[in-house]
Amino acid sequence: MLNKKRNHFYLMFLGLIVLSVLFSGLIAANHGRSVAKSYKEITGNINGVKIKFDSRFLYFPVEYHKIPGGEVKNKEGNAIKEIHFVSFRASLPNLKFIESEIKNNRSLYSNIDDYSIVFSLVDDYRHFKGKNGLSLRLNGILSRFTEEYQIKHPRRVYDHEKDELVKVSNLKYRLDEGEHGLKRAVLEGDYTEKFHVWNETLYWDGEKDGIVKNLIICQSGEFIDKRTKHLCELRFEYQPWGANITVRFREINLPMWEDIRSKVIEFLYRLEV
Repeated sequence: MLNKKRNHFYLMFLGLIVLSVLFSGLIAANHGRSVAKSYKEITGNINGVKIKFDSRFLYFPVEYHKIPGGEVKNKEGNAIKEIHFVSFRASLPNLKFIESEIKNNRSLYSNIDDYSIVFSLVDDYRHFKGKNGLSLRLNGILSRFTEEYQIKHPRRVYDHEKDELVKVSNLKYRLDEGEHGLKRAVLEGDYTEKFHVWNETLYWDGEKDGIVKNLIICQSGEFIDKRTKHLCELRFEYQPWGANITVRFREINLPMWEDIRSKVIEFLYRLEV
């Protein structure tokens, strides 16, 4: 009798274990399905080029053109959303997608380390009287440091030694042949040894007063927090999509800017449907 009760107990115990395993598997399976459902495949047009990507790899939410329903009809009569802005984060050196939670309020420069970049595109670029948008941006920055502009709009910088705000109006860009196959403009003058939002080193190729092919803007000056690293912003036109591309990366990766640019283009090409 004792053996029968013991066997009965063992059978019940084994049954509970089996049920527990099955129940855990069911929960895991349902959880997996819920995770999969939280992501979706996004399809849209950029100036007539159809692209497709997984929503989990977006760095910012996609911005669409503000047209009725955000959609247009293709030749087959199907609705296709017109994308205005899209961004991704990818790893170096091979530019593999990095999954991240989409946030509206994150910084353009956050989550960038020595082994990753954040890049984005806007679906239009403009040319004005023989100049493109990159040339206008470059000359716009340079023009803010002419003598005439600084007299009208002097900058004020906090001097820690004097413990006061001081006026700075002797800043000037020095243009040279640069490095990394690019021309360069280096800002010189008082207080440029420290970081300020206006303290930037510029690199470009092409014609400064015509068509600039690539423009790189890098932070300059010493940060108060020594752990902070300088970042650079590469801008170029991607003509197959009629889009402006912006790539942000650590300054340590500046020597490989051409390789980064090529890989971004390959990356974008793979999104085409």
